[in-house]
Amino acid sequence: MAELARSGNIREYNRLVPEYNRMAGGYNDAVEAYNVVLDEAEATVNLHNHLAGHAHDRPGSYLLAREYLTGG
Repeated sequence: MAELARSGNIREYNRLVPEYNRMAGGYNDAVEAYNVVLDEAEATVNLHNHLAGHAHDRPGSYLLAREYLTGG
């Protein structure tokens, strides 16, 4: 599209804009879905790291695990 804009082929550029926007929308949807998965993975890793590093704090670990499991 940049080449079309530079060459002055505005008609072809304008014809391709809706397709470009559709592809950009698809990309944005994929990024949003990825970020949801990333957030879930980070929460799981954070719980694992806490449990591994706080074995001595069973009551606190229990509360943290319950919060994690209930989505809190």
